[in-house]
Amino acid sequence: MKESDRSFAIQSSSVGYTGGRYISHTAQGAAYHAANILSQVQGKRNNKAKSEITFVIKETTRGSSKKEYPYRAVITKRDKPLTWTVRSGRELKTLKSTHQIQVFSRST
Repeated sequence: MKESDRSFAIQSSSVGYTGGRYISHTAQGAAYHAANILSQVQGKRNNKAKSEITFVIKETTRGSSKKEYPYRAVITKRDKPLTWTVRSGRELKTLKSTHQIQVFSRST
């Protein structure tokens, strides 16, 4: 973790998941990581995906003011899946993304 990085945790969410540790320079960056995890969690709990998730992240960086940041994530299905290839050791793996996640800050 770099000195300029900050850490955040999910304080509450509309899917009932809390906790985790999300490290980013900004609260918005950490919110995107958290939204990605929340969409996976709610997808595993029930097969019907929600198109919107609301959640609050709290800064947990040592010495910070522990401020809370509310967010709303909108999940949409892509018309055509996005695919890319990554190297895993000596083999290549193809990954596919079928949904797009957009994160918006919201007022409390």
